Amino acid sequence: MKKMTFKVCMAACCAALALSACSEEDATLHGVAPSKIGTISLNTGKDQVRPGQPLTAYIALPTGGQNISEATYTWGVLNYPSDKEENGTAYFSFTAPEEPGQYNLSFNARYLFLGPDAEGNIYKDMSSTLDYTVITCNIFSSFWNDDITTTLKVYPQLTENESQPGTYLGTFADKLSSSSAATINRAFIFNNDVLSKITEYEIYSNKDVKTYARKFYLLLNYAQRRFNMEVKATYYDDASVPGLHTPIAEEDWNNENWRNEIGQKLQAGTLRLYCQLQDEHTQLCLSAFNTSDGSGIYIVRDYTANIIR
Repeated sequence: MKKMTFKVCMAACCAALALSACSEEDATLHGVAPSKIGTISLNTGKDQVRPGQPLTAYIALPTGGQNISEATYTWGVLNYPSDKEENGTAYFSFTAPEEPGQYNLSFNARYLFLGPDAEGNIYKDMSSTLDYTVITCNIFSSFWNDDITTTLKVYPQLTENESQPGTYLGTFADKLSSSSAATINRAFIFNNDVLSKITEYEIYSNKDVKTYARKFYLLLNYAQRRFNMEVKATYYDDASVPGLHTPIAEEDWNNENWRNEIGQKLQAGTLRLYCQLQDEHTQLCLSAFNTSDGSGIYIVRDYTANIIR
């Protein structure tokens, strides 16, 4: 009888140990990450974009996985949060770089587990990368055959000038300024729904009229370097000699007396400065003349297609 009782006790102990082992195994919630991550797409439908173009990237959120306590989704090397995550898709808005070249954007997913995965890790990182190209345009982010619809997609901040149909206005970072904070007024002018001219304009004023010529000279130098343009002609028109374009020599810009004389005539409205530059696709005409109210001088930059190459 004692022998039988001992066997029963041993069997009960073994069963208890087995149940205990099973219970411990079942309580371990091993983490499992989703098996794959999708691909990033751009709202343009292309992987070639324009400089400074506003873009939206999106990707389907990974599905599946087990025993995940938290999922975090970010974009890029700086781990920016998504603009929104809805209907199983994450969205991220950004602006394309200004310089043409090859770039990439990553979507990053991190999964924290309730328990270690099969390799003993308490989390897993997954990522997807989009490679895209910022292309070179004719000028800024435009091509000379762009229509209005395309232009408004590239520059969504533009508004139509009610008094001049076909002209769209906006304020932009000034590409011909040494200050990163400088802005410039820019007008896009269309003829039969085709971009025909881009005009930038500003009013410059200074009590020292010698600075007027200096300002103009700095602009033409910035244009040469920024757009890789060549100077075709630099001259002034003096009202005292109608119809005569007087060439400006390089050494004139360094002559203080000459700059003072030019500045006085600019302010008086009897003289206009001009500089013509061009590259393969674009002509740029810089001009300076006085404001009607005497508050300074207008400096205008007219960009048009270069049809003479």
